[in-house]
Amino acid sequence: MGILDKAKNAAKHTKLKSEILLLDREINAKKQKFGIEVCGLLWDLDAKNGVGGKLSPLASPWEAAKADLTKIRDQKAEIQAKIDADAESKQRGEKEDASVMDKAKATGTEGKRRAKLQLLEREAKARKQKFGVDAYDAAIQCDTGAASGGGSTLTDSKNQGAQKVSDSISSNKKMTFVEKQMAKAAVGVVSAGLSQLTVSETDVLKCIQTVQSEIEAITQKKDDKLAKIEQLKQPA
Repeated sequence: MGILDKAKNAAKHTKLKSEILLLDREINAKKQKFGIEVCGLLWDLDAKNGVGGKLSPLASPWEAAKADLTKIRDQKAEIQAKIDADAESKQRGEKEDASVMDKAKATGTEGKRRAKLQLLEREAKARKQKFGVDAYDAAIQCDTGAASGGGSTLTDSKNQGAQKVSDSISSNKKMTFVEKQMAKAAVGVVSAGLSQLTVSETDVLKCIQTVQSEIEAITQKKDDKLAKIEQLKQPA
């Protein structure tokens, strides 16, 4: 192999390595997104039935994540309660006679509390993302067969029902445009409120199945590039 060929191979090798690095980042991002989505489902499911059965492999990592998220939630609730109490007190006029300095301090305190709430929001998001990365291997051990075959979940049924009602409103000739829009908005609110009641084990399994399929596709691309790197190492 000549010097020029070696240089070309080195350039190809570097390019493939860079592409593999990007694919690794994409896989990690998929797992983080999965963590955010599945934590919401597990939280609602846990409150209703607990996490077990086909989801047993997730039980242990979920308990650890739930403990951290519960602590963050309680901290947020405590801070929000203080903000609400101050706002209610201000609304009743209890602080009208406060000095300018005291009012400035109160404003500063509220600002700090709201900033703390934002930090806790980011902390909760980061913990969910970490759960997705850490628990992915456990998640794919779950029996996702129950989520296959195109069967609809309770959430699917809820969404389909909401769509039927919305379509019925649209076709109602006795309602004005404004009345239709208001009715559709009400349906959306009710549908969103039913989410916690309709989360099922199958919803979680479908979420796992989706991310597993996406990551397997990316992993295949990565494997193809690794194979090309190995080919470049072979003598001409």
